[in-house]
Amino acid sequence: MRAVALLIMTITAFGCSYQGSQLFRRSTCNSVVDAIERARCLEQANQSENAYKQDVERATKKQ
Repeated sequence: MRAVALLIMTITAFGCSYQGSQLFRRSTCNSVVDAIERARCLEQANQSENAYKQDVERATKKQ
């Protein structure tokens, strides 16, 4: 969960295109030591653009 929040904040801060941010997220996931957390991070990084946008909208509404 921390990795997802970190990724959302990072992508929001940089304002990258989806494809560029997807590559960045994947590379960030590879640095996660815990195998379960890394797998969860990669699953999120590989989601479709629409699913990603919905997750970002939900995360920003919670704040």
